[in-house]
Amino acid sequence: MSNEARSSDLSLAERIDNDAADWLARLDSHGLLDDQPKLDQLADSHDDFQSWLNESLSHRTAFLRLQTAWANANRLSALKTSNRDLRSQSSSWMKPVQAISALAAAIAIAIALFLFAQQPAITPETVIYAYATETGQQRDVNLDDGSTITMNTQSNLEVSFSDANRRVSLENGEAFFSVSRDETRPFEVDAGRGQITVLGTQFSVRRRGDVTEVTVLEGRVLVEGEPTPFGRPSSILTAGMIAIVDDGGVVREIVGDSAIDRLLSWREGKLNFSGTPLSDAVAEFNRYNDTQLVLTDDSIGDIEIGGTFTATNVLAFARLADTGLGLKTRTNGSVIEISPN
Repeated sequence: MSNEARSSDLSLAERIDNDAADWLARLDSHGLLDDQPKLDQLADSHDDFQSWLNESLSHRTAFLRLQTAWANANRLSALKTSNRDLRSQSSSWMKPVQAISALAAAIAIAIALFLFAQQPAITPETVIYAYATETGQQRDVNLDDGSTITMNTQSNLEVSFSDANRRVSLENGEAFFSVSRDETRPFEVDAGRGQITVLGTQFSVRRRGDVTEVTVLEGRVLVEGEPTPFGRPSSILTAGMIAIVDDGGVVREIVGDSAIDRLLSWREGKLNFSGTPLSDAVAEFNRYNDTQLVLTDDSIGDIEIGGTFTATNVLAFARLADTGLGLKTRTNGSVIEISPN
């Protein structure tokens, strides 16, 4: 089978992994990995490598994972041994036959290490913390690397940090991440169907059942869906973009700064609506309050509303429905019923 045919059988993620392993072997054959340099230093040493890195954040992430796994597993010496004679050649790259043999071995080792690195690295050096918020509560979490997490109402997450990894598992709810840049340790958020990877940026993640929503305030974010027989769907988001991850894959949209501000107004304890169906507004208020709003008739759910409200002031919103929308409200214990007038 030709190389082209073989390549076509691989998913995009697999091809990126293979390319990353290829670059790892090439750079080591020139002795550039001996001192474990930072990624930008490696990029400056080779224009083609820099171009490959700049094509996609997923390229940078794949190479960083391989490089970190390679170093942590102490396997670099094995590749150096196989490449020692190759570096003595006068040409800048290995002879074809030698290159194929050495590179095949390098790729096999590197991919095995990559798969190992994908597993949660629970070692004695790993520090794990769990955090939660109650209904209507928000909480700021300061991490050891200088990053911060702002948790929204009814949220649970787990932080797992080591010298090699920065991982957060968002079990449910919503959180805003302000990530300190560290190119040696990508910051990963596991949120159900969505996997988010960044080097350093600001973004929020929300889990709605089987749906994951990502909102980017600053920087670049790699969003990946669940693997499929056709590969793993992924998309790069930049500031002013959102993504929805569900069983259909990853869908991204450019919404602009004003929409991003509305979506993130919860960080100031506000809910900002613009042309929002009443049913959606009710669902949002119910996330923040023990007193629950209930629409007694589906026909009023499509009424559009706008305005900014304090998230925990459900009574003010009920008054708007009563006086501003011409609807009827009735309080029954911890429930406020909203009905057609």
